[in-house]
Amino acid sequence: MNGNPIHPLSATIRHQIVSYTNQNRKIGAWDMAVKIKEKHVVDREDQLEALVSPIRYELYTHLTRLEGATIRHVADEMDRSAASLYRHMSLLVECGLVCVDGKINEGPSKAELYVPIARRLSFPSNKYHPELMDSLGDLYKVLLRKGEEEFIQGLKSPDSRTTGKAKNLYAMNGVAWLTKSELSEINVLFREVHAILRGGEQGRKGVEPVGVTIAVRPVNVE
Repeated sequence: MNGNPIHPLSATIRHQIVSYTNQNRKIGAWDMAVKIKEKHVVDREDQLEALVSPIRYELYTHLTRLEGATIRHVADEMDRSAASLYRHMSLLVECGLVCVDGKINEGPSKAELYVPIARRLSFPSNKYHPELMDSLGDLYKVLLRKGEEEFIQGLKSPDSRTTGKAKNLYAMNGVAWLTKSELSEINVLFREVHAILRGGEQGRKGVEPVGVTIAVRPVNVE
């Protein structure tokens, strides 16, 4: 993640969704035509503050995976009540991270369709936006704290595997002296990992839920 100027690569999505099925229940059907950017740089205080909430960050993540959803649909995905998400969704809309793309049929009534501004969020660096570092620090604290809590839960799980090609529990921490070319290679690998994670859908044969937390940082060496 960096704060370098990025030319937003927009893709016009013509997405005919026949049906969504969650727990063997048809959620709805709609024809959606929206523009979802590949990447959005979060360089505004209000957007960072909105994402500091773990619930809103998770909500945005689910919307990107679904490429748009109603409150009820995303609530089912998050295993929460729709009523508990309305205020969180409203705040994401108010700060511009999510837009309302009309209404669709959902059961006997119509429901608003919420669409994320981009599939991936990028965050600024101190070089470009030093005034945002406190808010960005709060956001990273939330993400890393959540990763820590989930890692400890996984450590105690009877399904954890710490050896073999299919191990699902390990952590790394250390310092390496790398060139910019080597850092570039690492970032390419991380993007590939991100693409695999985005494609990991529930319901496929042989899948299991796996959590991933990745953090890379500069180090001041005295």
